[in-house]
Amino acid sequence: MDQLLKALSGYSARKEDHSPTVLIGNDAKGVWTRAYGLAKPALLVQLIEAVMNGREVESLKKEANSK
Repeated sequence: MDQLLKALSGYSARKEDHSPTVLIGNDAKGVWTRAYGLAKPALLVQLIEAVMNGREVESLKKEANSK
């Protein structure tokens, strides 16, 4: 898990300093992203659906991470 978090720039050495992060991935299509875990559920659903379909999600991710 630490290796994955480091690869997605979500790693924190101190567990107390971590942010609520949701990792979303589609290994078969090679699409992975992370999002702020307290984003609006509708935005998280959009991210999950996009990743399921193998689409890059940068614009949705920026919106989810800004909430």
